[in-house]
Amino acid sequence: MKRLRFTSFLMIAIALAITVSCSKDDDSGSDKYPGVPTGVIVPIEERAFVLTGMDDSGMKSTEFTAEDMKFWKFEKSEVKVSGCGMSETYDNLDYFEPTDVVELAFTPSGELWQRFNGNVSNTYATWEWSDASKSGIYISSLGNIEFEFTELNENQVVYASKQTGAFEECSSVTAITYEVLSR
Repeated sequence: MKRLRFTSFLMIAIALAITVSCSKDDDSGSDKYPGVPTGVIVPIEERAFVLTGMDDSGMKSTEFTAEDMKFWKFEKSEVKVSGCGMSETYDNLDYFEPTDVVELAFTPSGELWQRFNGNVSNTYATWEWSDASKSGIYISSLGNIEFEFTELNENQVVYASKQTGAFEECSSVTAITYEVLSR
């Protein structure tokens, strides 16, 4: 009888483990962007405030100064290229000196401001939400590429994109781009 209970318990535990692991895999975005950090994403109604420092009602105003902005510091900016026998990672921050401080501010009106070593450049580019769920953004200077959030909270923003296409003599190259911004 004990053996039957143990076997039944074991079977239920295995079934539960398989169910949980399958559910976890289905919800995971890590397969889409391997190697890209993930973390907490705040609820939809908080995303505008967390990213810009203002809620949706402030999105229509266009009168901003640098002091009004919520600047995010670049921690990491990488492109991972693979396909046709190559696998390379490029660090976009290598183009700067180690002492350089590069920051971005997403204005509520859709402008993207840059602060480089304390000097502010307004309207560096423009940005907009990729959809009604605010799951990502489009940045005008980077074309029609959606950058999906893998983390968006008061301390850190991580967004990533994935493009696949032909490059030179290779018919299938994949580039995963991501940036980590912190406060």
